Amino acid sequence: MKKSMLIILGLVFSFSFSYAQFEKDKSLNKRHKNITVGINGANLTQGAHFDMRFRKNKMNGFGFKVGVGGFSLRRFLSVRVAEEGIVTAPIQLNYVLGKKRHGLELGFGALPVYAKGGNTEVAIGNQNLAIDNIDLIGGLATIGYKFQPKNTGLSFAINSNHVITESAGTKSYLGIQIGIGFK
Repeated sequence: MKKSMLIILGLVFSFSFSYAQFEKDKSLNKRHKNITVGINGANLTQGAHFDMRFRKNKMNGFGFKVGVGGFSLRRFLSVRVAEEGIVTAPIQLNYVLGKKRHGLELGFGALPVYAKGGNTEVAIGNQNLAIDNIDLIGGLATIGYKFQPKNTGLSFAINSNHVITESAGTKSYLGIQIGIGFK
């Protein structure tokens, strides 16, 4: 589990380092960005996301979203203590339709997962997928409502996330995100 925490800390550090690079490059300061935390959705559990539009001074259009999430679990078995956990890292290209602060978000991407523990399973609908070390669950598609501030302020999203796997087919998860948006 210590490895998982190191991976999460590394990702958070890289996000903050990349944000510092955005601050230095004034051309990126005009792009709309959102940092959110969410429940369910693209991470399958709880997680955090960074979202940015590609075009300057536009709240809609093409962009990307990356995230990190997961959980840690300690179970006491009759003979030993079992520690299990997963770290998810959804990566998506997305498009926001709409004008001003309200939009319809459409996205597609992939969902890599790192799992630690004996026989760690992730529930995809009514089927459990066993994950060992690093695995790619499958494709990820998102459709939902997105509210973002014109400059800086509260951002909110509610979306339906569809995980596409070879063995379990397509399963849907409702996700809610809240955070801060800024230029």
